[in-house]
Amino acid sequence: MPEHSTTKHHDPASAVPVPPTPPLPEAPAPPAPVDNYAPQPYAPAPMPQPQYQQPYIEKPGEGLAVASLVTSLLGIGIVGLILGLISFSATKKVGYPKNGLAVAGVIISATQIALAVFLLGFVVISILVTAAAQA
Repeated sequence: MPEHSTTKHHDPASAVPVPPTPPLPEAPAPPAPVDNYAPQPYAPAPMPQPQYQQPYIEKPGEGLAVASLVTSLLGIGIVGLILGLISFSATKKVGYPKNGLAVAGVIISATQIALAVFLLGFVVISILVTAAAQA
């Protein structure tokens, strides 16, 4: 009886070729460290919008009104009064409404002139009374 062996002998020429095993995928790279202080990319700037401004229209006599107010505050009452009245009439001619600076200059100047006239009258009267008392 022939001996049967449990081991099989393979003929290498008759064997089916086995494909090579693919290489294992590499491990993913660790994430880069986050630097919170690094400059961040900026979003693009928005497109500029057109600016609509109402043109400045200078009122006639406005410079005189400012000069009237300044001179009246400096104590030059008669100059402030004259400049204020000229400015007030210039704005009135064109048809603009009230010119507040001119009105303020006229009021302050008129008050200064009235006080000056009152004080001058008081000084004159006191000099006359003193002169009459000595006579």
